[in-house]
Amino acid sequence: MTIQFNIKDPEGLKEGQLLIYNGKKFEGIERIHLFEGIYKDFLQLRKEYKMLENKVSVLQKKINKRQKRFLSAFVRKVK
Repeated sequence: MTIQFNIKDPEGLKEGQLLIYNGKKFEGIERIHLFEGIYKDFLQLRKEYKMLENKVSVLQKKINKRQKRFLSAFVRKVK
């Protein structure tokens, strides 16, 4: 695949379009269309990351609570 930025208006491209040769002919597409799939994957991964981050924070709270209970079994409370 060959990608060329619009330098001197080859193939009648509009500003901001890219010229792509797919082996048979040249096509002019915008950068947004080129990165749509990647952006969707990125949003999916970001959503998964936030979900995992929330799970980790809940797990950390549970571990801290267990550790406090364990240590409190060995410590006397003085009034």
